[in-house]
Amino acid sequence: MQTTPRVIILVLNWNGWHDTLDCLASLYAGSYRDFQVVLIDNASEDASLQRIREWAERGAAPAPPPGHAAASAPLPYLEYDRTTAEAGGIPEREARLAGELPTGVSHPLVIIQSGGNLGFAGGNNVGLRYAGRRGAEYVLLLNNDASMRSAEALGHLVRFLELTPRAGACGARLFYPDGAPQICYGNFPAPGRALAYLFPVYKLLPGVLFRTARRSNVVPDASCTEPLAVDYPSGACLLVRSRAIAQVGLLDERFFMYAEETDWCLRLRRQGWDSYYVPQSEVVHKGGGSSGTSGEPLNRRFTESLFKYYAKHFSPGAFRLVAAGYLVRSLYGIAHWSLRARLVSSSERGLMRARARYWRACLELAAGALLAPSGAGTGGSEALLPGREPS
Repeated sequence: MQTTPRVIILVLNWNGWHDTLDCLASLYAGSYRDFQVVLIDNASEDASLQRIREWAERGAAPAPPPGHAAASAPLPYLEYDRTTAEAGGIPEREARLAGELPTGVSHPLVIIQSGGNLGFAGGNNVGLRYAGRRGAEYVLLLNNDASMRSAEALGHLVRFLELTPRAGACGARLFYPDGAPQICYGNFPAPGRALAYLFPVYKLLPGVLFRTARRSNVVPDASCTEPLAVDYPSGACLLVRSRAIAQVGLLDERFFMYAEETDWCLRLRRQGWDSYYVPQSEVVHKGGGSSGTSGEPLNRRFTESLFKYYAKHFSPGAFRLVAAGYLVRSLYGIAHWSLRARLVSSSERGLMRARARYWRACLELAAGALLAPSGAGTGGSEALLPGREPS
């Protein structure tokens, strides 16, 4: 009898139970069966845990995506605190629930209370420690505001990794709820790309000169229908080989939100693993489901994570060059948007001031980087190798 690889699916929730239930419904309606969902709750304050328990006990899901059938039988679940989960849970309890599973469900739902808002990396690391002790061949990191667009979405990712031994990770084709394509993968940050973003003088030159340039973030063309080797797939839906995780370590928790999958895939690359974009797997991603924020705070978090990435992976000289670029660009941005705020109508003034505040935040980051002692804030991923925890 042919067996399928076991997949542990990590879904991180923080004050987003509406999206989370849609995500869970799409997973249990899929055609790939040998998976276990591990729901990590980062100390939600919106009754998320109660809502998720009620959903599992009722066996009634929100309206599933087109082509999916909603489950009707109760779904057995177990709850662990962080310490128990990171030790691998209680396998005996999970085994006892095997006889209560609905048809087509291979494993009970596991709910982990992390005990605090640990961020994307910290929360998922709790799940990764659990998964590492349970022997699954693959781990899927899936945003709680993402759902499978088709029943075969997970199966496509698993089959690709099964057929591609050197692939350590792969990601899906992402769509917005209205069907518009979304950024699916990117190229590793580099000093030149960072400076081109800050000072886009290339826009004044003929486009033919940059025809082969690699963009930081890519929305794939619809003509791309075969798997493609990329620097890093989007972390909204990222399937990773457990053997690769054991080699490179967990997510770096210095990245509270954003850039953690970029850093992870770079570490995979340095250990000889490839990453791929798999367009046959289609996923709907709303965006912002577990961030709990948008606009100005989100932009600041993103830039903070970029600076941490630059400090970790750029040479000291390149890091200081990029920081100097941010300092100069920030001074211009503050002056430009502050002046615009004085000239526009009151209805637009708030947006202009928010942009000026963003550049003030960038100025603080750049000044801090330039004033720090040489080498401060940098560090390789040696602290993340197997057997050691992220700092």
